[in-house]
Amino acid sequence: MAPVGTRERILSVALELFASRGFAGTSIRELADGLGVTTAALYYHFESKDAVLEALSERFLTGLERLLAAHPRSGEEEVKRAVLGGYLDVIAADPELARVMAYDPAVERHPVIGRRVADVIDDLVAHLAAPRRSAEARVRAVAALGALRRPVLQAGIEVSDPATLVEIALGVLDG
Repeated sequence: MAPVGTRERILSVALELFASRGFAGTSIRELADGLGVTTAALYYHFESKDAVLEALSERFLTGLERLLAAHPRSGEEEVKRAVLGGYLDVIAADPELARVMAYDPAVERHPVIGRRVADVIDDLVAHLAAPRRSAEARVRAVAALGALRRPVLQAGIEVSDPATLVEIALGVLDG
């Protein structure tokens, strides 16, 4: 197994700290201490705690943005199934990161990352609500995403049968 690079190690420790203490509750000093390095050494790799969060969020958001770019807002069931399945894949691949992105209030309020997360979620909802634009269609889309997110991120349910979870979420969409 190849050794983990310094940047990856920083991101790994940062994710652990952000998940347990929250982004706002984690100082750069605590991050450096967790790594066993000086803050100067940490600043060599990342210019700020925000830069660490941005690097972490990139992992999460890039996967979702690629998913959305690959599927038109057609309203077809197969597209909705693919979007729901892709969303589940992204959150199940790294639940701890998805939890931080979805539930940390400091991330939500972050001027850059919070806006980007909100934009991606809005785009997911638009894909799932298409072709209708009604409030009911959007509520169903939000509920379908929650039907995937909550079991994985809050209840800690391991996804052994993703297809069944996606079918449940499709049922929420179709009501």
